[in-house]
Amino acid sequence: MAKTKGDPTSRRSRKPETNFPVGDRCPSPILGTSVAAFCSDFCTACFRAVVVGVRGVLLALVVVCVAACNETYVVGDHVLVEWDTNDYPAFVIDVEGPARYRVHYEGYDAIWDETVNVSRVKGRITGPVQVPPPPAKVARRGGAPASSSSASPSDGLVPTRFKQGQRVRVVWHGRVFHAVILEALPGERYRVHYDGFGQEWDETIEVSRIKDPR
Repeated sequence: MAKTKGDPTSRRSRKPETNFPVGDRCPSPILGTSVAAFCSDFCTACFRAVVVGVRGVLLALVVVCVAACNETYVVGDHVLVEWDTNDYPAFVIDVEGPARYRVHYEGYDAIWDETVNVSRVKGRITGPVQVPPPPAKVARRGGAPASSSSASPSDGLVPTRFKQGQRVRVVWHGRVFHAVILEALPGERYRVHYDGFGQEWDETIEVSRIKDPR
C-alpha cells in the first residue's frame, strides 16, 4: 500500500528524534533552565543594570550641577566663613577640591586653620565688616584675634605696606617662592603661606624678604 502525505508512517510527517524532552526546557545543557525563566532573569538583570547606570549618571550630574552653581574661590580670596555659628573674615590658603577650601581666619593663629565646604563660605569680602567676638572654643584657650584689616577705618589701624590675602614673592634660602600673606604683624612683619606647601611651612618674615607683589 502506498504511503500518503497524511500517513503517520511517512518520513516527512514524522517528528525528528531528539535527546531532550520536547517542551519549554532549554536545549542548552549550560543554561539548564526554561527559556521563559532565562529570558525573564536576563531582562531583569539588564533592567537593574540600566537603572543603576542611570542612577549613577544622574548622581554625577547633580554633583556637577551643585558645584557649578556654587561660586568658586582661589587661593588668596578674602571671604566670610561660617565658624561656630558666626561669620568671620578669612583667607583661602588652599583649594582641596571642587567645593572644599583650606582657610585661615583673619587675625587668628594658624592652629585654627581648617578645611571647609563651600556651603560655609558666604562670599567675598568687598569692604569693612563687623567682626564677631572670638568663638567660645578660642576664648576658652585664651586666644584673641589681632587687629583685622577687615575692620572699619574708625578702629584706627595703622596701614601696612602689604595686606592680608595679598599674593607676593618671598625669598627663602636664596630662592624666590610664591606666597600669600596670612597676617600683617607689628613692625612690618608678615605671616605667609607658600603656594603648594603645607601649613607646617608657614612662617613669619621681615618685609625685606618680600619681593615685588605678584
